[in-house]
This record gives sequence, C-alpha cells and structure tokens, in this order.
Amino acid sequence: MNDGDILWFCTSKPFGGKLIGMAEFVGFYDRHDEPLIPINTLSNEQQRWTGESEWDIQIHYKNEYDTDRQDIKACIQCSSIIMKYNTFREKVNGDLYEHYKNFKYYAVPRR
Repeated sequence: MNDGDILWFCTSKPFGGKLIGMAEFVGFYDRHDEPLIPINTLSNEQQRWTGESEWDIQIHYKNEYDTDRQDIKACIQCSSIIMKYNTFREKVNGDLYEHYKNFKYYAVPRR
C-alpha cells in the first residue's frame, strides 16, 4: 500500500458481507520493528483485541468515512485480510471509485 491509497473495510459474510468504512492510507508499523520500546505500536491487549493470533501490523489512516448506511455488499471468499480491489471488483455491489468520489465531495470524515 502507498500513502494516499484508499482502504475499504469489510465485514465477513456472517456479519453481512458489506463494506462498512473507507479511509486514506497513511502508513503502517510492524510491532517486530520495535522490540525494546514500543513507540508506534500497541499490544493486542492494549487494543482490546481478542483471540490467539498476534496482530503485529498496525495500519494508520486518516479521513475515515462510515459507509455502513450505504449497504454496499461485497461477497468475497478469500483467506487474505488485504485484497486488491481490481481483483475482486465484480464481487462488489457498485463501483468503489464512484462511491469514493461521492463521499470525498459530499460527506464529512469521521476523524
């Protein structure tokens, strides 16, 4: 991912299989790059993340928009947690480029 790329956040099929938010990518931090003093990363416990997996990569973003009410469906079967839109474009209800353009000009970011 590159600075300025647009991220879309989706739920799994049991939770509706839809896109619930979008934001502009700023950067990421790997917890393994801070072995002694964590300055840019938090532990799973500090983030209140549950489960056995360690989530070591933390993505940072800005201009977050809540897209839950638009009910944009995405029926994607993939084991990856990061996917390229153009690969799965036909699995998404609507054109995300068009959705982004409308949000960017007509909505206010959440933060």
